Amino acid sequence: MEEEGDYESWNINIRRVSNGYIITKTSDEGFPYEEVFSESEDDSDVPGEISCLRNLLDNVIDYFGGFGSRHDKWRLRTTFEHGDKWHGKEE
Repeated sequence: MEEEGDYESWNINIRRVSNGYIITKTSDEGFPYEEVFSESEDDSDVPGEISCLRNLLDNVIDYFGGFGSRHDKWRLRTTFEHGDKWHGKEE
């Protein structure tokens, strides 16, 4: 894989905690900082732990610049969907 720029300072550490995740990242200036992603119960149909994990993944993708735009040939998205063997009723 070809390296572009100085990516040695780009790193991320993800810790699972009782109600979510804590990410430790490195700022553009080289200083570590933390972001907290906690599970919450909101009015959506998506359980809090799934929504929290999606927010975490979107943040990691954004940190490394991988989303792309809707005008790009390819872009990365995270979505919610029911399991392929789920036969429950919508609430």
